Amino acid sequence: MELYECEDAVQVALQQRRPQHIVGIINKFLAQQHREGKSPVPAIDFVCLDCRDVGPEANARAFFSAPPPTVVFCANRLHSGREVEETMVHELIHAYDFTVREMDISKSDVLACSEIRSARESECYQKAKLLETVLPDVEFFQKSARWYNARCVRDHAIRSTSSMFPAEARDEVDKMFDQCYTDHSPFTHTRRLVSASLGG
Repeated sequence: MELYECEDAVQVALQQRRPQHIVGIINKFLAQQHREGKSPVPAIDFVCLDCRDVGPEANARAFFSAPPPTVVFCANRLHSGREVEETMVHELIHAYDFTVREMDISKSDVLACSEIRSARESECYQKAKLLETVLPDVEFFQKSARWYNARCVRDHAIRSTSSMFPAEARDEVDKMFDQCYTDHSPFTHTRRLVSASLGG
């Protein structure tokens, strides 16, 4: 994706319900912090760049950076507006965790938690929604769908956490999974597929 295409896709994604919801909460918090002299900026920023092939951003489609709080999109790794929106939601969960909840995502267990939450709301969200609507409301099918969704979240969270903590990623995600998978902040809704466990 060219830089201008990325920038256009970011503007379109910012008009969608879920990104708008998270950005609204983050910006309200940052504006208050800015008035109190605790934040250098009153709002989160969005930037499109061609990302490098080395360091933590080497395989990333986007990443969250602070201060100031910024979501950086890797235009050279994004291919569609839908992918930009999915990536935006993923990074906005990190931004929310870091700014509003003041979680130290530089720690392996905290990052693992944020990655679990981000994967559930982005990469695995549409699949979970689809399974919820197409599968019959029969315990066997719903249990299978819950297992599949939890597996999707776990796999994405391990992959994302390993970019910063390759040796600890799997253990940290497994340790934090149950607690963080059921944490839906800043969304208040719950879906049937969220109360899942990877166990048998």
